[in-house]
Amino acid sequence: MQQTNSKQPGQGLPSLPKRVRAKLEAYRKELIQSKGMEAVFIAVSALLLSLVIVFAADRLGDTPTWLRWIALLAGLSGFAVLLPIQFFRWPAKHRTLLSVAQRVAREDIRVGDSLLSVMELTHDREEFERSPELALAAIQSGDEALSRQTIGHTLPKSWHRTWGALAGLLVLVIAVGSSQVPGAAQNAFLRWLMPSGSVERYTFTRLEAVPEQQVVARLEEFQVKLRLTEESIHQPETGRLVLAGGESLDAPQVDGAYRFDLQGLQQSKLASFEIGDWRGTCDLVPVDRAEVVQARASIHLPEYLGLPEPISSDVRAGHVSV
Repeated sequence: MQQTNSKQPGQGLPSLPKRVRAKLEAYRKELIQSKGMEAVFIAVSALLLSLVIVFAADRLGDTPTWLRWIALLAGLSGFAVLLPIQFFRWPAKHRTLLSVAQRVAREDIRVGDSLLSVMELTHDREEFERSPELALAAIQSGDEALSRQTIGHTLPKSWHRTWGALAGLLVLVIAVGSSQVPGAAQNAFLRWLMPSGSVERYTFTRLEAVPEQQVVARLEEFQVKLRLTEESIHQPETGRLVLAGGESLDAPQVDGAYRFDLQGLQQSKLASFEIGDWRGTCDLVPVDRAEVVQARASIHLPEYLGLPEPISSDVRAGHVSV
C-alpha cells in the first residue's frame, strides 16, 4: 500500500499520488505519440501520393497545369493544414494532467470520476482544508482503486500503423520507379514541383519534331510521316492517327518511321497522334494547287522590220511562236 503524507491546514496541498501521475503521464505520452505519428504519416502519404499521381497521369498524356496544381496543393495540405490542426487538438489540448483526466472522464465516467476526485483534492485548497484527514484518506482510497483499473481503453482510435504502412509503400514505389526510369521520375518531380513551369513531359517513346501545321493539296491523297528519334526507349510496332470527328488510322513502324496515307481533305482538320506514351497534334490544312491564270510574252522584233511596237502573245499553253 502506497503511503500518502499527512498535511496540516496551511501546510500546502498534497501532491498527486505517484501511481496516478505515472498512469496519466503514460496515457498522455501514448496519446500524443500515436495521434502525432498518425498525422505525420497522413501528411507524408498525401504528399507522396500527389507525386505518384502526376507521374502516372503523365504516362497517359500531358497532364494539364490545373491538375498538377491541384495535386501539389492537395499534397502540401497535410503539412499546411492537418499537422497544425492535430497539434492543437492533441498536444496543445492535453498539456496538463487535469486535461488528460477530463478526457478519460468523457470516455469512461466511472474511472474518470475517480481520477477527477483525486485531482480535485490535490488542486483545490479550500476543499482540502475543510478536512485534511478525510481528504488524505479519500486520495489514498482513490489511488488504491485506480491502481487496479486501466485507462488505456479510453485512448482514441489511431490509424498510425495503417498510414505508416501506406507511406512506406509509396516510398518503395517511388524508389523503385526512380531506379528503373530515373529520367521519367525526375521529370515528373519537376512538373509536380513547378506546375506552371515550362518542363516538357517525358515520354519513353520519342519522335522528331512534328510541325504544328501541314499544308496539303485539296481533295488529293497525301501522306503524314513521323519518325522516331535515336533516343527513343520504346519503339511501338504501330502508331495511330485520329482525325477530328473520330476517324482513325493505324500505321506500322517501318525503319523507325510511321507513314499514314490519308484521303483528300476538303477543309482543315486536326490530326492527333498516339504512339506509345507519346501524344502530338498537327493541323492539316488543304489548299488549292497553284495554276497559271494569265501569262503573256512581250516580243521585240528586229529594228530592220520597222515594227517598233512589241508583240504581245498569250503563253498559257506553255510555248510561244515568234
